[in-house]
Amino acid sequence: DKEKRVTTRTLGKKEDRRRYTETFKKAEVPNHSRGIALWPLDSTTDANDKTSIDGKAKPTSTPSTEKRTKLITPHCVLTIKGHQRINDIYHNLKNDLDVEKYANAVSVLARLFIEMSINQHLITNMGKTEAEVHDRKYSLQTKLDNVIDNLKGKVSASAKQAIGKEFGNTNSVFHPNSLNAFVHNPNYHPSGLDLKRGWNNIEPLIMAIWE
Repeated sequence: DKEKRVTTRTLGKKEDRRRYTETFKKAEVPNHSRGIALWPLDSTTDANDKTSIDGKAKPTSTPSTEKRTKLITPHCVLTIKGHQRINDIYHNLKNDLDVEKYANAVSVLARLFIEMSINQHLITNMGKTEAEVHDRKYSLQTKLDNVIDNLKGKVSASAKQAIGKEFGNTNSVFHPNSLNAFVHNPNYHPSGLDLKRGWNNIEPLIMAIWE
């Protein structure tokens, strides 16, 4: 401003900070002879940057399943075009809902997301009609089997084994009976950790569906 006051905004970039420090006289500069570490202005980026002091990006690691707070893993990036509701549910499960705090909500949305994804693949890639995929005689288990078989070339053998075990094990949270229980059984209480572990197994299939 007119009074040339210094604010956090005026010092937001490294060049702004450099020019500001150059206005000081030598006697006004702090004495760092006692071993205080200097902050090299020429090696950092803007104040809001997520870089370390040497200018290199800070390394990050994928959280363990136990510490992950969302159902969908960070590296599961899906491009869902033309299906806004499915895309919104995907973002709810990946970015919004804490799976431990809202296990009931996450389990119901996961069931919707899985079935909607399966149905869309059947229609778009396997020539099924809307009437066919919504026919009550066409069970979710049969739909899953059909889609898994259709995508066998896009899923590794080890991933296919994990997918088959997850959907085929009656004790799994992602067995069709469990998915239905999330919606209809008031006494079925899903576990956040079980949901995350189950998702780890079926994620390759979901990624193949939306590839």
